[in-house]
Amino acid sequence: MADYARKLADLKNTLLTADSFARVQGKFFDELGMSPDFVAAGRAADVPLLKAAFEQVGRRVFGPGCTIQGLALFRMESEKFVHGGCLMNGCLATVLYFEDVDVGLVAVSTDFSTGNMSYARISLLEGREGLEPGPVSPGPGTVQ
Repeated sequence: MADYARKLADLKNTLLTADSFARVQGKFFDELGMSPDFVAAGRAADVPLLKAAFEQVGRRVFGPGCTIQGLALFRMESEKFVHGGCLMNGCLATVLYFEDVDVGLVAVSTDFSTGNMSYARISLLEGREGLEPGPVSPGPGTVQ
């Protein structure tokens, strides 16, 4: 098992049990984001539902006119994991998504000068009519 596979499993557990999304985001970048083996294992992917999730989170954070630019997603097939990012109204936004448990995290840097972040836990369930999106949490809190 690659070293990053163990760290991904730990990250998944942290996301599923987190009381702070900032901790999840920090763990990803501290333990995986700069690992050459981890970076090399991902392949560019098109995941329309993740694009839709970014758009929905963007509307909640910035309003209905939010623009998404430069979306880049990378799938690690054997780990059932997708990560990536984009610009949301010019602000950096990232995503971590575990396909096997249908849970992910979108983090948006809403003010780079202060480090202010907004977080949203996401699920990509299809075909469930009438579901309303939940709130987006400014700061490190957990919102689903």
